[in-house]
Amino acid sequence: MEISQLKATDGVNLHLYHCMPAGAPHGLIYLAHGMGEHARRYAAVMQALAVAGFVVVTNDHRGHGEHCTALGDFGPDGWPRVLADTREIIAHWQTLYPNCPLILMGHSMGAMVVQQCLLAPPLGLSAVVLSGSAGRMPPLLYRVFLKVLAFEHWRTKGGDSPLLAYLLFGSFNRAFSKQSQRTGFEWLSRDDQSVARYHLDP
Repeated sequence: MEISQLKATDGVNLHLYHCMPAGAPHGLIYLAHGMGEHARRYAAVMQALAVAGFVVVTNDHRGHGEHCTALGDFGPDGWPRVLADTREIIAHWQTLYPNCPLILMGHSMGAMVVQQCLLAPPLGLSAVVLSGSAGRMPPLLYRVFLKVLAFEHWRTKGGDSPLLAYLLFGSFNRAFSKQSQRTGFEWLSRDDQSVARYHLDP
């Protein structure tokens, strides 16, 4: 996996990671990672896709991985800036591979990033892969959640919120026995080593 940087339109250097195929590429894949993780967790997937003949590109979203001053903090422009970064990265790589079919992949929060990109002006997509995408909230519940989100952001001054963590992820580990719950993230993967790596690497 190779590392590079791309200067976003707001002047911030974005940390990019890419894997290249041995021969002429079958397509260009942009991969958006999930919340509370970083792009390097996808190295094995990216390498497998490159071996299959694809150019694969990803980045650390703001507040994640190498692009992190405060964990989870997207910065002053928040979510719109994450979406802008994504589109700028895709546009940059499309200039390098203009004839390659474009495929967007997103996991969890990354699936939301990809879906939001689909609502903006077209990118010339050939395919979309969504993994672990959240279901649609009933409108009333969504409005209540936004109010709680705003309140918690004010209450914690933008810091960690145990309440939000519980509301978002609290039910995920309930299917596991108390004895098997070592990290609180057992729901994440059947691979215990992968869960341990996630738990130890913010």
